[in-house]
Amino acid sequence: MDLTQWQPKTKAGRLVKMGKISSWKELLESKLPIKEPEIAQRIFSGGITETTLKVMNIGSGEYRRKAVACVSAGDGYIGFGRRCAKTSQLAVEAASRNARLRVIQIQLVNGTVARDIEHEYAGTKVTILPSHDEIVGSPMAKFVLNFVGILKGKIITNSVKDNVCFLEALIGAIGNLK
Repeated sequence: MDLTQWQPKTKAGRLVKMGKISSWKELLESKLPIKEPEIAQRIFSGGITETTLKVMNIGSGEYRRKAVACVSAGDGYIGFGRRCAKTSQLAVEAASRNARLRVIQIQLVNGTVARDIEHEYAGTKVTILPSHDEIVGSPMAKFVLNFVGILKGKIITNSVKDNVCFLEALIGAIGNLK
């Protein structure tokens, strides 16, 4: 993404480009809506790491694709996005854009969560417990938690596999760390 040619369309974008807002915390405190993904690119100039967590077919008949993406800017800043589109590539690009619009700061203590966190999505319940050992959980859960900076913890769930509901519940639990 080339930020030299970026022309902001929102007040938040103009303030970031002029340098009046220089941190994500300031932007969140300003209560201005964040509608341009270039804002995150500009504020986190050190770089945003992106990954696609899952791409799946949805619906019947004419298939559509749903993608779930995650971005991490370090220092506890993460964003999750999900979008549907006709092709996998469009779904991944839209999910990544959506993740850059939804960056939040999570509270970590020595690489683990400070308290028990739980979230339920479509009957799948996920609980993240603080721990002094490395992450105990499924490979998908370990990957997601390591990506967002949680290095220690224990995951308890009633799901038997890494499906979409498990992923959504895990993302919701991480979102509760605000």
